[in-house]
Amino acid sequence: MDGLRKIVGAFLRFERLEDSPVPLVLVATRLEDGAEEWLTEGPAIESVMASAALPGFYPVVELGGAHYFDGGVLDNVALPVALAASARRIFVLLCGTVETPSPPFSRPYEAMFAAFTMALQARLRRELASVPADVDVVVVELPGAVTFDPRDFSKTDELIDRGYRSARDVLDGYLLFSSARRPAHDPRVRLHDWVGKRRCPQGD
Repeated sequence: MDGLRKIVGAFLRFERLEDSPVPLVLVATRLEDGAEEWLTEGPAIESVMASAALPGFYPVVELGGAHYFDGGVLDNVALPVALAASARRIFVLLCGTVETPSPPFSRPYEAMFAAFTMALQARLRRELASVPADVDVVVVELPGAVTFDPRDFSKTDELIDRGYRSARDVLDGYLLFSSARRPAHDPRVRLHDWVGKRRCPQGD
């Protein structure tokens, strides 16, 4: 936990969330009642640590008398947070894909991890399907299946490079799509149907 805290502290330029130069919302899971909480105020480092405290890897973090761990347990993307803020252009950066097939597993912890991932992906697909027509959602994802042992860091450079190239291609595609799209009120163009597949939906 100290290593993660050191990395977070090296990048933060403000001490409290409400002092962020741009509006910042972190999602954390409250241990006491299992509720999803949107953090907008409070100590920045502790709030980030609470939002990133993946169960089984990091200890829970206490904030204001309550205990928190990774908000991704309940909502890994937090589209509702952006929509609640009236965002009309949302960029989602995934460490995988929207529809990653479940890899073969033989150990109990692998089965639990696969089930957990499938649940998060199912929620994301439901939320993408319900995004309003006047909201752009661009999903950056790694193409194809990505299967690896999360304890193995030997492929770090390869995954970073793949992620960079995928993000570059998706953003280039989005720029082309934006320049050629119909007016925003035209329901035949729905960017979130595209979800980063490096192609633009075709209207009638």
